[in-house]
Amino acid sequence: MRRLTATRRAMLLAAAAFLTLGAEASIAAAETLQKQVAEGGKLTIGIYNSWPWGFTENGKVAGVGPKIFEAAVKPRGVKDIEFQVMDFSALVPSLAAKRIDVIVGGMYIKPKRCKEVAFSDPVGGPEGNTAPVKEGNPLKIHSYEDLAKNPNARVANLRSAASNEPLLAAEVPKDRLQQYPDKDAALGALMPTELTP
Repeated sequence: MRRLTATRRAMLLAAAAFLTLGAEASIAAAETLQKQVAEGGKLTIGIYNSWPWGFTENGKVAGVGPKIFEAAVKPRGVKDIEFQVMDFSALVPSLAAKRIDVIVGGMYIKPKRCKEVAFSDPVGGPEGNTAPVKEGNPLKIHSYEDLAKNPNARVANLRSAASNEPLLAAEVPKDRLQQYPDKDAALGALMPTELTP
């Protein structure tokens, strides 16, 4: 039941995001998008390859974000949605440069980002951060502080991820905070590489 409620809430918020873009300063942008939809019915959406939020599978876009967005905007006259998959760090610059119309995916609302783009009302909420570790958790990592204290602990994270800030605030050294373009690359850094003959 909780998943159904969360999905319905997310659909309503996605619809509100499309109609208002959630910020007073974005009224002109919302009107421009509405006019664009009325005239041609097409939107270009930026996503980054991140399961389960938005990803490609067998050459097609899938995931929670694209499905909710499509369900929210199709009844409002959007006839054609083009998804563009890009690095997480390219999303905000692409929206600011008008190469895409909307970003669909999990993204923290940060003051620096608010200077460049407008955000919808938040979809979801704070859930806390978790991270995969090597099997058996050999370094006994249970918190950011554990990462900071252990000189053998290195962190793989996304470039431009909001979680970089609390890691640095917990005094994880910058030289042990490795930046990757997507979650697959970051996870690949954790997993052992096995060569096959």
